[in-house]
Amino acid sequence: MIYDLPDQVEVKAMLPADSYAATTTNGSAVDVSAYEGRLLVVWDAEAVPTAGTADLHIEEREDAADSWADIPADALQEVGSDTADTFDQVTTAAAKFQVLAIDKNRVKAQLRAVLVVATNPDVCSVHLIGQKKYV
Repeated sequence: MIYDLPDQVEVKAMLPADSYAATTTNGSAVDVSAYEGRLLVVWDAEAVPTAGTADLHIEEREDAADSWADIPADALQEVGSDTADTFDQVTTAAAKFQVLAIDKNRVKAQLRAVLVVATNPDVCSVHLIGQKKYV
């Protein structure tokens, strides 16, 4: 079987590769209504400089009139299972490449990444991968 990935899968930058200062950074809204099944969130982060930390969580809303709130705890899952999970904190110890799944049926139409960096900047990116409906 031949797959045409560009016609079936989309990758959206929730937080483009950059150096993020010691603050809370809200990523861009990503409309997930055109996707089906499970979505993947990929967080690629360098080790944070001395005494710093970086944490990532995902928020949802129905549309621009709605307020942002954390997605349900059970919507973020280990890849390949229904076990709820969270992103590990990135520290000075080592860089981390993390992938978690989102059950699209448990979230609202728009998602965004929220990065919280403490003390020192972090270089990272966050991407969402989704399979398009009706391909």
